[in-house]
Amino acid sequence: MIYYPWFFKIELNFYSKERNAMNLSFKELESCFPFEKYEAMRDNQVAAFETISQGGFRHLLELPTGSGKNDIGGPFLRALKKKRAFGALFYITPTKTLVNQFQQFYPEAHVVYGRSEYPCLYYQNRNKEVNAADCPCFLLDCKHRVDKNTGSVQEPGLEACPYLYAKWRAGQGGIVVCTTAFFLVNKLCQDFPSKISGLVIDEAHKIAETARQVFQYDITDWNLKRLAQMLDPKLDDKLIGQFDGYRISADNLRPLVCAEAFQLIYFRRVLIKIAKTKPERTPALLAQSEINKLMSSLRQINLKQAEARVRQDMADGTIDTVASQENLKLLEDVSLNIRKYLSSFHFALKEEKRNALNYIFAFCRKERKGKEKANHILCIRGHYVAPLIRKAIAKIGNVLAYSATIGKSQVFGFETGLDQKIAGFKFRTFPSEFPVKNTKIFMPTDVPSLAFKQVRENGQLKNRAMALVIDGVVRGKESDYRSLIIVISNLERDEFTQACENSNLNPISYGNGVPARAAVDKFKNGDGDALIGTAASCGQGIDLPKLIAPIIFFWRPGYDNPNDPASQFERDRFSNQYWALQNWRVMQKLLQVRGRNVRNPDDLGFTILVSKQFEAFAETALPEWLLPAYVKDKTFEECVSEVVNILSSI
Repeated sequence: MIYYPWFFKIELNFYSKERNAMNLSFKELESCFPFEKYEAMRDNQVAAFETISQGGFRHLLELPTGSGKNDIGGPFLRALKKKRAFGALFYITPTKTLVNQFQQFYPEAHVVYGRSEYPCLYYQNRNKEVNAADCPCFLLDCKHRVDKNTGSVQEPGLEACPYLYAKWRAGQGGIVVCTTAFFLVNKLCQDFPSKISGLVIDEAHKIAETARQVFQYDITDWNLKRLAQMLDPKLDDKLIGQFDGYRISADNLRPLVCAEAFQLIYFRRVLIKIAKTKPERTPALLAQSEINKLMSSLRQINLKQAEARVRQDMADGTIDTVASQENLKLLEDVSLNIRKYLSSFHFALKEEKRNALNYIFAFCRKERKGKEKANHILCIRGHYVAPLIRKAIAKIGNVLAYSATIGKSQVFGFETGLDQKIAGFKFRTFPSEFPVKNTKIFMPTDVPSLAFKQVRENGQLKNRAMALVIDGVVRGKESDYRSLIIVISNLERDEFTQACENSNLNPISYGNGVPARAAVDKFKNGDGDALIGTAASCGQGIDLPKLIAPIIFFWRPGYDNPNDPASQFERDRFSNQYWALQNWRVMQKLLQVRGRNVRNPDDLGFTILVSKQFEAFAETALPEWLLPAYVKDKTFEECVSEVVNILSSI
């Protein structure tokens, strides 16, 4: 059972009065379906439209692979537009690839990307290639700047900043498609149109993970030192070393440098002192007293006057904006983020009526390796993000969220904020339209547990299991079928790559300058006997249909490392709910991995689970329609033999 903290019930007032919400009938939805591309709607598309038309303004749908989710979300937004919904209509999805895919299906959708996808015209005009994410936009007097209310350029006749113009265009109504991360950042920072009438959340199971990635910050001693020295060149390495070593006091240093440089270097010393108490290169959670010390020193930093001086120096030509681009960007980032750091520190503290929502950890490096520049690192991580996600969608009239892997809706809602109790989502799950006879999930009877503790106590377990997988890949190759091997860590990926090479197999993997996407494309083009990747890189978001890799070996479930700061935080924060969340996450990964090779109704795909750990939850993770595909009474060799026999009979 998931219990909600009492203070989140105040959020109910956001949802009790729907704003700009519209009821959509089945006919209104059907009239916006792209019949020019398809002769008829699929069964699940019809059922989804019926569900939406039965009332309610927020719907959470579990739609298996092959349901045609794009052509549910697209007509949903088209129908709202046709009904003259007031405000923008957003379709959000995790990756740029999926953004482009939706825009291809619905060309009327306006695409807006993150800053890194657009060039900075200010620097382009000065013969330096810089993207909009790396330019100190707020410090520059840029004539290409776009007024966010009117869309006009600061200096008429000049080309508009591509990024700012795309954002302005997104607020002018119609259908807009962007990444989930871009939407969350801009919506929560109130840098988006105030009126959004409709929202579709694609791959909704990933929204919490995306939010955590968005709301995380790293502060290093190296960056603080670099910024302090930029603000006051008198603060040289010798002086900083004396201050760090307590050979010069704060009272004696303060009159020697400008106020802002002193504030930064003082905060830096507090950070270093705390980080030095942590094990080397081992992230460790901060105590509440340590967070309070950081907050106290961070509150003293005020960079507004420094910004004003820098702007004046740029106007006078004292600062070269091209040569100093990286330092100016650092000043801008720290200045803009100080309030975010303080807020994150505050929410990392446990209070009388509220548990911590964030966690903070630190670590040190006595010696730097390779390109490392920092010796002491402070990491701020937003974790319980459900309230933030609810806040982002609070005033949006109609919201449709869907995913192929939702599982237990109550746990899903607790993790993502897309629940019925607080956010008002109506949940429905749909059966697959694919024939279940075309797929099997094998849980062999004779595989070992590959849990960390068991492997540490008996290293031969890992070797034995790896030999089983390699033998399975070889037998698949002998029948001209290739395999996908999904592991959890990069170390396991490297070990399997080496093991395949030792067995005269041709493995395809990534690393050493080869991106995961390039490795996947190479494999899809016919190279290699097996594709080897982690669950994070290859367990979701890739399609291997039409027998590209009909055999999947899933090494072990990816439970979080119990010594990781996130795990420590969750055990303390969620208590009895910790294992419910852990099991839900590994169940989602299992369902995602299983679906990589079954993308169409006529695809054949088989998944063999290698660790006995899966036995505890695999069967309960499967939706009811998929249960006939679960096989748990055969040895590993018998499972491989059955797969090879089925494939050979095609």
